[in-house]
Amino acid sequence: MGDRGRDIIDFPDTSPHRKRVSDDEAYDLGQGAGLYVNATQDSLASPLVITHRCLHLRLPIHLIPVSIEERGHQMSVVQISFEEGQANLDWLGLCQAFDRGHQLPRAEISDTFLYRGGDTLLNRSAWIDGLGLAVKCATVFPHNPKNNRPMINGGVSLFSDETGALTALIDFHLVTKWKTAGDSLCAALKLARRNAKRILIVGAGTVGHSLREAYGAGFPDAEFLIWNRTATTAEAFAKQYPNTRAVQDLPSAVASADIVTSGTMSTTPVLSGDWFLPGQHIDLIGAYRPDMREVDDQALLRSSVFVDSYATTLEHIGEL
Repeated sequence: MGDRGRDIIDFPDTSPHRKRVSDDEAYDLGQGAGLYVNATQDSLASPLVITHRCLHLRLPIHLIPVSIEERGHQMSVVQISFEEGQANLDWLGLCQAFDRGHQLPRAEISDTFLYRGGDTLLNRSAWIDGLGLAVKCATVFPHNPKNNRPMINGGVSLFSDETGALTALIDFHLVTKWKTAGDSLCAALKLARRNAKRILIVGAGTVGHSLREAYGAGFPDAEFLIWNRTATTAEAFAKQYPNTRAVQDLPSAVASADIVTSGTMSTTPVLSGDWFLPGQHIDLIGAYRPDMREVDDQALLRSSVFVDSYATTLEHIGEL
């Protein structure tokens, strides 16, 4: 935050003291340690140490973390970008990794939600004994796209199971894409017909594109249908992929599909249980808060319901 051209930065004083750091009274800096940064001003070129006080800097400093120290020991933190992750992941390999992870002890999971009208801050923490800890912070601001900004933002931190030290920072959008659609594919490979020939995607947003990639890898011979409230968006979606066509009649499309996968942010049911046929696999991934749901009660009453985790679904989403 900042006002009138002044940046306000606050870091906790957790690192060792360093005598080589500037202690000029002109700056609100001490020799207690916080986060080491590279400064853009020559006068601050030596590593800065920011104390546990708010700095009111009249000239903005470009902050670039170069090292983190804990009790005098340097920590190495891996940063995984979206591009790097994309280049080293594939959908079927990811599902196999999920299967191996499910052989480990069940994760301890905790969610914290903060709301401001339609905006949401979600903090999800998970700890798998023997594997490590992860904390995912996600912000969902539904009105951002009107200003050409992403609706969903956030960050993912990984911590060592042995020491609790921060070991990696992962691009949030990488995790959102691959974990969300990967979970859906992993479930479909176990629950849906293996010879599924037609797959309907409901919602032509970012998640819809991820679902097209994932299900395309798991069911390469299937025909894909895409439905969206705005028909032109569905048509544009279909042009980006082979063997994919846009549809406008949602009930008919549902009735013709072997798999229906829905990734909307609807607060009222998009899919009716009266449209479903025996043997269909219905994949619902859009709802993440109690006032959101994608199917009606009839759909649930007619189905066998599977969830990836009771802790993140019961009383957390509108359907359950």
